[in-house]
Order: sequence, then C-alpha cells, then structure tokens
Amino acid sequence: MEKLSEPEKEFIQTLDTCLNKNYNFLYARGFADIDEAQLAEGKLAGYLYQTHRLSKREEKGFRPVRFGNTLLEIKINRHIGAPMSVEEIAKTSGFYYLGGCEGEAHFSTNQTDGIFCVPWAKDISKDKKLISHTYAQAEVRQKQAVLASIKILDEGMKEIVAEGLPGATQEFTNLLNEKQELVSKYNRQLSKHVRLAGNSKMPNSLAHTHALDKYLTDNFNQKVQDGIEPVKVTHQSLSDKTVIQKKNYGYQR
Repeated sequence: MEKLSEPEKEFIQTLDTCLNKNYNFLYARGFADIDEAQLAEGKLAGYLYQTHRLSKREEKGFRPVRFGNTLLEIKINRHIGAPMSVEEIAKTSGFYYLGGCEGEAHFSTNQTDGIFCVPWAKDISKDKKLISHTYAQAEVRQKQAVLASIKILDEGMKEIVAEGLPGATQEFTNLLNEKQELVSKYNRQLSKHVRLAGNSKMPNSLAHTHALDKYLTDNFNQKVQDGIEPVKVTHQSLSDKTVIQKKNYGYQR
C-alpha cells in the first residue's frame, strides 16, 4: 500500500469496504428456518424471509438504488453488487412482483436482484402438498441466492480488474489481482456449503459452517502485524440499533 498513489490507495480501501459488507451479508445473515410443524398447525401464514441475493442492477422505471455513500463506492458496487434489506428496498427502488412457485409470492428490487419471498398469506394447515412446497422452495431460493451472489462477485471482480485505473502502477495491478484471487477463493469455500441437491439441512448461517473462519483469522492477525488496532466491542459500546438487529435475527430465523 505504501507504494500506491493516493487515488490507488483510496480505490483499494473502498474496494475492501465494499467486499467486507458483501461477505458479512452472505456469511453472517441467518437462513430462514421454517417449521413444517407450525405450518401444519396454521401458525405461520403471511410471514416473509429475505434471501442472500446481492442487488446490482438499476433498471429503467425504478427509483435509483443507493449503492454507497461515495461515488467510488457506487461505482464499485455496480460491479460486485451490494446488500439490501427489505426496508432499504421499500425506501429506494420499490418492489417488483416476480410471481413464484407453489407456496410463495416472489418479490425483488429490479428483475432478479434483492429477492425476498412471502409465502401465501392464508391457512395452509390442511394442504400437506402446499406445506411441503413452501418449505422446499424456501431452501431452494436461499441456496440459489447465495450462488447467484457468488457469481455476481466473481464476474464483478473480473470487470474491475479489466477496467483498472488509468496510469495504474504495477503494485496496484498486482494488489488488484490478489484481491480477485482471494474473492475467488472465498467463493469456492462458500459454494461448497450451498448445494441445491442432497438432503443436507440448511445451516443457521454460512458462518455456522466455519467455511471462512481460517481466512478471517489470518486476515485479523495480519492487520495486527501491520500495526492496525483491532476494534474491541464492549458491552458499554453496544448501541440500541445493535440490540434491535439481534432481535431481528431471531425474527428472520
């Protein structure tokens, strides 16, 4: 980093920020765990769950999606996508109804991005076939969303490397290539735990699979060696927002 120009440093640091947000979204977000027994008792009607799909497009006819706080963040996120919650979708681009298979109503931001689903808001407790479809579709949609986001990240990093920066130094090019290799490595690890076939039960989250733990630990230790002070979270520093997010995690599960 010391050999980079100021624009190059800004680009790499912003890219790191965007990638960190995306992987936090993919890795730490909980999967919806739909209880078939509760469906059969008529206790779950009209609930919704969010998939792990990164939003990327800005389609004509929709309000602009806020993809970052700076022009550089927006530019990078247009390549590698950005996480959007249902609340953010509602405030920015609005919803696009995609239809859906039996047992769901399928919505998104723009075409196939930022997807979330609403199983039919009706009592399906007497319809065993629909209960089974609802449960199966939730798993398929969530797994597909992770794989789709992995594809967005892989293709987006290729675009960023190909585009580069005008007059970039060799150090910058080398570092950008290393970032692309790391993203590819992370994605291969995550894809191993997201299979569309088989009977493996959905994990609570991808973080529960520990797929990236070694890489995250190595990254943390490298930052310490580089003299970057680790962030320490204490009970006193937890905000009300953090507590609300923890409660929402239970709701989304």
